[in-house]
Amino acid sequence: MGEFEKIADETPYEGEERREFLRLAYESPLRFSVCRKGLLKELQIGVSKNVSQSGMLFNAKSSPAPDSIILIETDLKTLANCIEVEDALVELNGRIMGKVIRVVETDKSLFEVAVQFIRVGEENEKDIASAMQTALGQPA
Repeated sequence: MGEFEKIADETPYEGEERREFLRLAYESPLRFSVCRKGLLKELQIGVSKNVSQSGMLFNAKSSPAPDSIILIETDLKTLANCIEVEDALVELNGRIMGKVIRVVETDKSLFEVAVQFIRVGEENEKDIASAMQTALGQPA
């Protein structure tokens, strides 16, 4: 615990920005489901915090596993005002496919989930095809 307190007391990062894309505040309810081999876990609820061209940060009551593929259901019209949704993102039935990069439990019994949007050609195509088949209820 002492290490965490030490990190929290450090001064904010003032160096050159390392992110490729600007994060925009984006608070909106969302639902997500985790794609697992042959299964699509039930819809979970969350609230987005911010979004960029490369991904999204949201709070949820349940925690998807890091590296899992999820389908995010949110208001795509509003999201499109913040980012270019059609920019080769993998989209299925109005849901955006993403890969869970990081999950951190907050002090409010919530999980902060960082997701990287999956773009066509970026991820292993076999994994995407399998996740899509699962989402459509077809055998993987």
